[in-house]
Amino acid sequence: MKMRAAIHFAWLIITLATTFGIIQAVLASTFYIGNTVVFKTDSNELLVLDTTATLEAASTQYFLFDNRNGVTIHAIERDKPLGWDSDEYWTSDSASITRGEWFVQEGTNVTVRIISESNLTIEVIDRDDPFSAFLVGIAGILIWTLGASIIRENTK
Repeated sequence: MKMRAAIHFAWLIITLATTFGIIQAVLASTFYIGNTVVFKTDSNELLVLDTTATLEAASTQYFLFDNRNGVTIHAIERDKPLGWDSDEYWTSDSASITRGEWFVQEGTNVTVRIISESNLTIEVIDRDDPFSAFLVGIAGILIWTLGASIIRENTK
């Protein structure tokens, strides 16, 4: 009986540690550092800048950035440049953006270039991730339950 309890406890610790580790990885932000930073972003992501910079962006579809003060940067459809694979080309004019939070309201696979005279740090937070973390937590509970059932059957 003590052996079964020890195995159940070990299984609980392993499952909790693994589930917690996966949730931490899902919720982790991405950081970019430098004077010129280029990355891709999608809707529902939050860009947090530590300094004023210049933003340029392009995509195959419409996109919209919004900060907490009501300032927006939106895409304009333009003639596609030579070598552009997609039928549509959306870009924003070069815009000065303030430090703080910029929410990607719309857009998928938007290429962003942010340029600053000084070194800047950009944190990208995926706001869809809490639901993904919830799903990982549920999966962890189901895996623990399955493992506990197997342990119970094999340690009678």
